[in-house]
This record gives sequence, structure tokens and C-alpha cells, in this order.
Amino acid sequence: MNIRIMLLILLFVQVLINSNAQNPTKIWMKYKTPEEAGWSSEKLEMVSKNSNASSIVLVYDGIIVFTYGEYWRRFKLHSMRKSLLSALYGIHVENGSIDLTKTLEELDIDDKTPLTKQEKKAQIIDLLKARSGVYIPSGQETAEMKNARPKRGSHTRDTYWYYNNWDFNVLGTIFNQETKSDIFEEFYYNIALPINMQDFRLIDGTYDYELQYTYHPAYPFKMSGRDMARFGQLYLQKGKWDGKQIISEDWIIQSTTSWSKTSNSKQSYGYLWWIEENFYGLKIFYAAGHGRQIIGVFPKQNAVLVIQADTYTNINNSVNDLDGVIENIIIHSKISDPKPNPKYIPLEEPNELPTIKLPETEKKKYIKDFLTGDSVFRITKINNDLILDNYHYFYKFRLLPITETIFYVEDIDLLLYFELDENNVPINGTFHKSEATAELYNLIIEKGIKEGVKQFSKYRQHLRNREELRFLAKNLENKNIESTEILKLNALSFPDYETLEQLKDELSKKIDLKTTAKIFTQISDTLQNNGIKNKYAEWFSQLVNSQAFPKKLSEKEIKKYVGEYGPRHIIKKNTSLYYYRGEKGKTFKLFKISDNIFTLENIDYFRIQFEEDENGITTKIIGCYINGSFDETIKTK
Repeated sequence: MNIRIMLLILLFVQVLINSNAQNPTKIWMKYKTPEEAGWSSEKLEMVSKNSNASSIVLVYDGIIVFTYGEYWRRFKLHSMRKSLLSALYGIHVENGSIDLTKTLEELDIDDKTPLTKQEKKAQIIDLLKARSGVYIPSGQETAEMKNARPKRGSHTRDTYWYYNNWDFNVLGTIFNQETKSDIFEEFYYNIALPINMQDFRLIDGTYDYELQYTYHPAYPFKMSGRDMARFGQLYLQKGKWDGKQIISEDWIIQSTTSWSKTSNSKQSYGYLWWIEENFYGLKIFYAAGHGRQIIGVFPKQNAVLVIQADTYTNINNSVNDLDGVIENIIIHSKISDPKPNPKYIPLEEPNELPTIKLPETEKKKYIKDFLTGDSVFRITKINNDLILDNYHYFYKFRLLPITETIFYVEDIDLLLYFELDENNVPINGTFHKSEATAELYNLIIEKGIKEGVKQFSKYRQHLRNREELRFLAKNLENKNIESTEILKLNALSFPDYETLEQLKDELSKKIDLKTTAKIFTQISDTLQNNGIKNKYAEWFSQLVNSQAFPKKLSEKEIKKYVGEYGPRHIIKKNTSLYYYRGEKGKTFKLFKISDNIFTLENIDYFRIQFEEDENGITTKIIGCYINGSFDETIKTK
């Protein structure tokens, strides 16, 4: 064969490979090892295990480098929904069905709290930038948002940035009104299907109406990590997928341009996207949601990073030290250039759950309202599937039959057990995290908590994670059964930060601090006696004991520590030391663990250590975090 023709064929094949890499197929491809793409397997695993993330997906050049956790499971996106809506706006601005210069008055937008003439001057584009100047109650508004909400009328349109759920929710109303469609249908047909999302369905989006405050609902989504990575990849590819322009490149650029500085000096805001102009010298943009979740797009690194937290069972569950996790994955775990001809394999699919086919006559028995504890949940039918509704807020979950009376609840990862009457008709249901905790629950209901603790060892081996016993404790509390012993067993079985923090919080509500300290000492000692050296148990034992049995400080010690250490300050109040950071930082009382090491009241994840010179004079503060990271500030005064 002619050498020139052979070279052209090889070049064509290489172009095909690169083209495919930039356009993930219906099934994700994955580098055989992260090292093929230039990342360290060991570093990625270590960062992920310490992150408390429920799902992590890292993509480089359109191929998955690394996954962690349940990347196929649909978790709640929370505020990442806003960036999804931004994408839909881009499609409809391009086709002319939405005019960004229209005002609220022209759109006939009002609310339960009537808008003023000045407020109605706000344009759609102002809302996309979170600069409407409308400061009234809205749906899914957190206490933090309410406290930060500016005084009504204090700013006119497009003059002030405020992270405003009113803007974001009204954008949903405007979108549906102007397109004469529905956010979730538009997302499904115009984005999810064209980019081959594997898990997203129409039931994974719903509206949250809070009519006591507003006419404009929030529009929550749930989505899998591997589907979120596709959405991030679409933005990395400037809106193009498999040769088709899904979102205009101009919109991608505009929406990820910094239009406003935020309260965080590192961040700015685009059209419902967060931006950092200097992430290790590079510009990045990302969607962010409660639980410290992100879809991060890193154009210069040609990478996408998805990090999710499971907030179903515990709304406060979140990723530990998100900034540190991103830094370690994107920067420090990248150890080399990719190999010239990297090897790919298909991404692993989850194991299928063993289910049965339920006859239509049996399905009909379940389509009604049921009682669980003091609450009512509803089962409906959509597309031949049984759907759980009115159980977890406004979300819908598909029910998969394991037996005729036990169903698996998708996404929220629960088992639903039904009780039948004498005619085999289901009359009520109880939710459990696993078969093991369901059996343990019934044992405790029948024979008491002491018997449950006594027989716990035979259930322990079947438990997967801390959420199972946490959920069992919640079920017992609903039955007015004291659950502290279950939380103690959870701490011994899964002695991680989240479990121990929850135990500390629960005990502080029920018993005094000294008894709490003794319990944490027992947990730490029991783990050590079993040959388990656990840094979290030791950390919490020291934390609680230092505050339950405070060591008295001498005047000499107090004088030695007081001073300014850059932005950190140590001050004296009466006979105690207090810590604060920044000019108007919140003040925390210090408790001594040992020489130069102190815990902070109401802060679980952080402590400080003083460093001295050879003359015993303090020279710096080292801020120590429970995840192992630290920072230093030098004494300045």
C-alpha cells in the first residue's frame, strides 16, 4: 500500500478516535485506569473516601477517568437546577421564543406580595443575572437567604447582585409561559435525549408550590452523576454534541461570563452559573447545589467533575471540604500527560435488582393513600409503573416489587414493607433502609431495645453504611422508643465524621455534656481495644472531654496565647480565651486539650494548635481540620 495513503488512513482513524472521545456514546467509555489519562488512582481513591461524597465522576477528553460511589443513582440536585434552566433559556433565546429584554410588566408577572411599578421594570436578563431588585418572599428560600435579603426597594434593577430564589423561581414561570411548554419536558426532549442521558426521566422533575408565600414554584430535579457529567460535557463542548449544536456557542459564552461579583471574593456569577476567574490561574465555571454538590467545567484542563451528596435521609449531609476535594482531584491527582494511545473500557453498569412481575390486579390494590406513622403517602401509576408520591417532599419515586408485599423505592434507596389484612389487601406501610434493619426494627418493637442491642451482632455484617442505622433510629423515634443505643451502635460500626457528629448532636439534646463525654470515651476505647485506631473517634472524644471537663488556664498561659496572628485573633474574656477570624468574625470559646492544642465551642471539624519558639513564645497558629488538612498564620502582634 502507498505510504501516503497509509498515513492518511492512520490520520483519519486518529481523528475518529478523538471525535468519539469528545462525544460520549450512549454508554460511557472509561479509561482502563486513571493513569491512562494522567491521573493517579491512589490519590483519587484517597480523596474520594475522605470526601463524604455519594457520587463522583471525573471526565477528561469526553472519556470517564474515575468514578466513585453510586454514579447511576439519581440524587437531588437542589440549586444545580438553576444551571439546567439556563441551558433551556439558551435554546429558546436562540429560536426567538424568549426575548430577554421583556419586563415583568410586559410579561404580566406579579406575586402574592404585589410588585411595585419600580420592581416590574426588571427584565428577564436581570433575573438570569440575579439582579432583579425584587426582594420579597419566595419558594425554597433558606433562613440564610432570608437574613441576607436586602430591604425592599433598596436597589433598582441591574444595580445589585443578590442570590435570589425569587428571581430563579420566576424564571421558571416565565419559561413555561413564553414557550407554552414545561421545563421538564423541554429538558427531557431538547437536552436529555439528544446527549444520550441514561437515567433521567420526566418523573425526575417536579414543581414545589409554597402558595403561602408565592405563586411561583421551584422546579427541583433529581439526576445521576453520569448524566450530570454529560450535561457538563455539553457545556465543555460549547453546546455541540455529535455534530449538532444543542445550545448556541454564543449562549454558552454569555451565560458563563462574569456579570457580577459575589459576596465570596473568589466567585462571580453569570446567567445562573458560578464562575471562578482564577482557579490555579485558570477560569472555571460550575453549577452548585446544597450539600456542596457541583457540576464543574474546566475548559483548559478539558475536564468535567461531578460531585454529589445524598440528602434524602439527612438534608444536612454534605461533601467535606469541597474546595479541597476539587483541588486534590483536578490539580494534585493529575500526575502526568495522558498516554499517547490510551486504552478504554465500557463504564461498569450497576447490578440489576432481582424483582418480580406484579400482575395488574395486584398493582391496583396499591393505588391509594397509605398511613406510615403519623404521615400519609400516596401510590399512583405512571406508564405502567407504581409511583411513590407525597412521601419525601414533592419528589416521585418508582416502586420495584421484590415480593408481593415488599417494594424497593428507587433513588431514595428504601424498602417499603406492606401489612395485609385478612383479605390480603394492603392496609399500611413501613419504610426501612435494608432487610437487616427491618428485622431489627421488628425485634425491638416486639422485645424491646435491650434485646435489639443484645442480638445486634448477627445483623451488623449485613449493614452497608451508616444511613441504615440512622434511619432505624428515626423509625424508632417515631414509635416513641429511645434510639440513643442504636446511634451508639452506629458510631461503633461506622465511626466516620458524620456518624459521630450526629451522635454528639443527638446526645447534647438528651443528656448532659459530662455523660456525653463518657460515652465518647467508651466508643474510642472500645474501638482501640478491638484493634481499630480511628482518628474520628479520638478527635470527638478529645473534643467533648475538653469541653465537659475544662482545664483551667493560668494567667501565664493566657498572656502567652493572646495576640493577633494575621487574620486570626486570640482574646481574653474574664478567665477564658476566645478565638475569631477576620475583622467581624464570630467569636468561639477555646478549650484546652493539651499543651498548645485547643478545641472551639460549637465547631466540630476544626481545632487550633499554637507553635512556640525555643524561648516558649508563641509564633504562629496552625488551623487543624479533621480531614487532615491544615493552614498556618504567623503572629503579627
